[in-house]
Amino acid sequence: MKKLIFSSSIAAYGEPGAGLIDENALTIIQNYDRILRGERPHLSGDGSEVHDYIHVADVARANVMAMASD
Repeated sequence: MKKLIFSSSIAAYGEPGAGLIDENALTIIQNYDRILRGERPHLSGDGSEVHDYIHVADVARANVMAMASD
């Protein structure tokens, strides 16, 4: 095997395919809507957890670049 590329979609968000939407995307969308309405975003827990999100287009671009690299 020359190369193995692993990519997790757990932190990806973006336009849902086939009518599916995951919890991460829903959280981002709901908080974005709250901010647009001038409301505070809803944060669960005590605020000590950190979540990083990446747009699905960026994940796809990174995968293509990884496959094209030597």
